[in-house]
Order: sequence, then structure tokens, then C-alpha cells
Amino acid sequence: MGREYPRQAMISAARSTVNKLVRSGASRARRSVSAAYNIKAKDLKGLYKIQSSSKGANDIFAKFISKGYQLPLVMFIKKQDRSGVDVEIKKGERRSFPHAFLARWSRRNWRPGRFSLHIWERLGQKRLPIHRLFGVSFADMVEDVGESAFQQVMNDDAGKTFNHELDFFLSKMGK
Repeated sequence: MGREYPRQAMISAARSTVNKLVRSGASRARRSVSAAYNIKAKDLKGLYKIQSSSKGANDIFAKFISKGYQLPLVMFIKKQDRSGVDVEIKKGERRSFPHAFLARWSRRNWRPGRFSLHIWERLGQKRLPIHRLFGVSFADMVEDVGESAFQQVMNDDAGKTFNHELDFFLSKMGK
């Protein structure tokens, strides 16, 4: 038969494994999004949250929560000249906005990416009204390419990480 382990060591190892896998999966998802989309991985850092499993909780779980608002299109800009603005959201797929322009937007409570420069487009022939252009949300990017990378971390590293954490907690208990 198999070896018996102390219950507390098993629970602690499982909790630590879940937390490590979610952090590692989030990092790999962020890198895969950065590889497929025209955005730097550092710009994606504040767009998700990890809720780790805590010691006093009855359930062992961790959550990767990606925020669903659309990112400003200026994050994906390639060039701007008199003919308009060119953006490249996904690498290799350039799109042109012929009547768009760049302008500053000063609103103090805008936090994501902290961009005060935005791409605007006129709605008619007159000077006003104008509207701001947005790209894709981080949640959509993760769903497109990051989810498979996240799942791959869970499938590949779960057993190895759990064994490592179990050994650590057993050595900590002196068994």
C-alpha cells in the first residue's frame, strides 16, 4: 500500500500547490498574450488579479480574475501621420483609421495603463462630436490565446509541484 502522510501536511501542500500553479499560469498566459498581440507583458500586469487560497479557508481554491474593460487603442498604435492612424492589435494584422487623430485626455480617475493620450475619431463632418476608440479587452485576449497556456501549466506542473510542496511541508514537520 501507499505511504500515509499527516493530514495537515497534505492540506498545506495542496493549498500551496494551487497558489503556485495559478501564479505560474497567470505569468505564462500574460507572456502568450504578449507574444500574439502587439502589447508588452509589463502593460498587462495591472489588468488581472489573483485571489489566493488562504490558510483559514475551508476550501482550497485560487482564482485568476481578468478585468473585462476594453483597452485604449493607443496602446496598440503603430504610426500616425496626416492620413490617419495605423494600429496593430494582433501581431501581423494592421488596421488603418483614416479620419482618426491623437489627442490628450485629462481625466484624473482613468487608471488602467495611465494613458492620457488617446485615439479619437470624428462622428461627422463638423468638428464635434468625437468619440474615443478602444481595442480589445485583456479578458478577450486571455480567452483567445492565454487560456491554453494557463491550462498547459496546470496539466504539466501539477504533480511535480505538489510532490515538491509535500516534501517541503514534511521536512518542516520533521517527518
